[in-house]
Amino acid sequence: MCKDVEYIFDNDWNITKAVSFFELLMKTKPRLIFDYFKHYESIYHEELKDDPYFFFVQHEYSQDLQRENSSSLLEPIETFKKQLNTTSDTNKEKIREYLTNLRQIIILDKKTESSESSSSSSSSSSTQAFNNNST
Repeated sequence: MCKDVEYIFDNDWNITKAVSFFELLMKTKPRLIFDYFKHYESIYHEELKDDPYFFFVQHEYSQDLQRENSSSLLEPIETFKKQLNTTSDTNKEKIREYLTNLRQIIILDKKTESSESSSSSSSSSSTQAFNNNST
């Protein structure tokens, strides 16, 4: 995905810098990126449901990033959003597809987590019932 974004916005230093950052993060702490998106998906679940791309382009991030103490990300995000307005419809569709797929993966991950936690709580209940009956 990073290389596609870099290709779409070929001559932008901020994009190149962001791509390098994400590639390094993917090598060192890949789960961190996923968890960050997962966090935002849980906050803006309803808004993201219809069209994650539209939400990404329209959302005002300054308050979110201020709360997260990540205000240094605001400028690159705003630059990226401006560039999205001028890119081709084909490129917009690619980005929409990436965001939609990422959201679907997050939803599946949440379902997996909830089924695992309910399964582990039912197994601990069974173990507790067994232990109570054994004594």
